[in-house]
Amino acid sequence: MKKEPISFAFKFTLIILLTIIFIAGSLSAVFFINFYSICYKLARTDVEKSINNLRDNIAFSLETYAVLLENTSYGISAILEQGPLNKDALSSYFEKLISKLPEVELLYFSGNTLWNAPDGFWVSSPEWIPNDDWDQRQRPWYVNAKRAEGETVFSEPFLDSNTGGIIISISRVVYDSQGRDIGVVAADMLVTKLNAQITNTKVFTEQELYLLNNDGFYITNPDPEKIMTLNFFDEPDFNKFYHQVFTSETFHIQDNDFDFFSAKIPFTQWYLVSKTPNSVVFAETNTFILRISLLCIFVFIAASIISVLMINFMLTKPLKELLHVAASLASMDFTAKFSKLNSNEIGQMQKALIHIRTNMQKVLISLGNNADMVSAYVVELSSSAKEITATANEQASSIAEIVSTMENNKNLSQEAAVKTVDVANLALQTQEISSRGAQIRSANEKMMLDIKNQNLKITDVIDNLSDILSRIDELVEVIDNIADNTKMIAFNATLEASSAGDAGIRFSVVAGEIRRFADNVAESVSEIKEKITELQGSSQSLITEAANGTKIIDEGYNRIVEQKEIFENIVLVSNHVAERSQQITSLSKQQELAASQVFTVLKELSTGVRQFVTATSITSDSVDKLNSMAIELKETLEKYHIIYSNE
Repeated sequence: MKKEPISFAFKFTLIILLTIIFIAGSLSAVFFINFYSICYKLARTDVEKSINNLRDNIAFSLETYAVLLENTSYGISAILEQGPLNKDALSSYFEKLISKLPEVELLYFSGNTLWNAPDGFWVSSPEWIPNDDWDQRQRPWYVNAKRAEGETVFSEPFLDSNTGGIIISISRVVYDSQGRDIGVVAADMLVTKLNAQITNTKVFTEQELYLLNNDGFYITNPDPEKIMTLNFFDEPDFNKFYHQVFTSETFHIQDNDFDFFSAKIPFTQWYLVSKTPNSVVFAETNTFILRISLLCIFVFIAASIISVLMINFMLTKPLKELLHVAASLASMDFTAKFSKLNSNEIGQMQKALIHIRTNMQKVLISLGNNADMVSAYVVELSSSAKEITATANEQASSIAEIVSTMENNKNLSQEAAVKTVDVANLALQTQEISSRGAQIRSANEKMMLDIKNQNLKITDVIDNLSDILSRIDELVEVIDNIADNTKMIAFNATLEASSAGDAGIRFSVVAGEIRRFADNVAESVSEIKEKITELQGSSQSLITEAANGTKIIDEGYNRIVEQKEIFENIVLVSNHVAERSQQITSLSKQQELAASQVFTVLKELSTGVRQFVTATSITSDSVDKLNSMAIELKETLEKYHIIYSNE
């Protein structure tokens, strides 16, 4: 089974779609790569911004605590200048300071001697009475404050034996107006409050935020058991970041599975670290990209459908219709129409095809009309040829009878010559014979007159035949011109088809077939012209022979007229045969000679008539062939659907 070739419209549509896919894919790839990069940077920026804000908030909170202790230190110095420290006044002062800081669990001040010694001093808010064996000078907050020499310090988290909570102490040395060290002021802050502050600043629910000390231990953690007992960098995934975290103010890296960020807290040796899964960081971005992708796919599908519909409406459908009309023309069917004429190049091709079809219709209709005319003339010519043949046959029969009669007359003349000696004795017989001869002569005269008239008719028929052949020759010239014009139109159509490209290949085949048909018509016309030339030659020969026959017939007729006088003399002198036997013998010899000449002339005339009959038969056969060709031409034209359309 022969595989059908892929149509041009399908190829063109496929190329357009592939082009759209390539352009859309390239632009989408560039867009999504850049968009993803921007979203990635924005996501990282949001994480950095949130953690930096958290760091700043923590730093601000710690700074607030430091300011609290600094103000408390100045307040204690101012109270001390007014007189000895009063615990109640100092406790009331502490209570006012921490009323606006709920995360501060305890604000307290201790002298440099044991808190319960006679010269010792201890005040706290809210009020807390330590155990007797409790020595504040051994506590980290006290020791660190002394080491800091006036700077605010933060202790490591520890478990408060009183409240059972995880506490971070903030402390600093208090100096009097003379700059003497009079004790240490400190504040306890619950880690849970700091952890809550950190938790509330999360950007993502799955984000993990921790405060670490300078060794990597947890300062804040939702699990209290991990605080200061578990090192953040003990997990294998974070060992590789240990050095970068503690040697940089900020450190940010995008790992395979998560986003890691660290920032050092000002005023402390603490570090804020963040760990966020990449899937969470880019969840919104991926969702947005997915939406954009679906929108792009929808737009692309819509654009593709619109493109296919437009291509089908503007190219595929007109091309199929154009191919259908061209195929109809190739099969010589002129009934196919265009549903709509376009205003573009395809419309110009449609108009050109309609123009070619109209010209071909006109040519074929003109050829059919001419074929009808040729057929009519051929029928007329065939009828004339048959009439001529019948007339010629009748003339041949008449001449044969004359020849037979003249042959008998010749025999009688010979017998008369032989019996000239017995003329006298046979006078009565001679009179009868003379009378008979006179009758025969009269009959011969009448017959010769008929032959003469028939010969004139034959001559007229031959002249008419010559005129008819001339008219047929003119018609054949018209057909020949039509064939030449058809060949020229076919040649022009071939040129037009070649300029139409692939779409004109089949029409070029049609033009070739028309040209071949015109060549066949030209060959047939040439054969007809040859036959007509032969007929004209035969007709001319007939005219010549008829002229010669006319002369001979005229001579024979004149001689028969002369025989009238001879037979009259024979009748007149029949009674005087005896005395004039010599004259009768002489006259018999003359009669014999004349009869021989007439007989010879009649034989020649019979031969000419037979030749004319043969030529007429040939003409009739040629006319029959021409009639058959005309019928064949009409049958060929009737196969084509030559119908004019209103396009």
